[in-house]
Amino acid sequence: MARGSHRLSVRFAREEVGTDKNAGNADEEFDNRESQTLRETPRRLTLDSTVTLESGAIVVVTYDDERQRLALLAAPDSGR
Repeated sequence: MARGSHRLSVRFAREEVGTDKNAGNADEEFDNRESQTLRETPRRLTLDSTVTLESGAIVVVTYDDERQRLALLAAPDSGR
């Protein structure tokens, strides 16, 4: 992106994961943990924000597990 202010809009919608009866029972504990994680994660996540970027800046969109929302993380200044 070019230097300056930009509107950033990100939307995620979780797809439901079906159970595959033909997959076998190789790792039931993993499946149980995965199901628990999906139940705890919101089905829809949105982030609407304005960011101001300097030349060479990096901004990452990530999931804040504690607050259960999307968040922006700015990389530290590289000292250029």
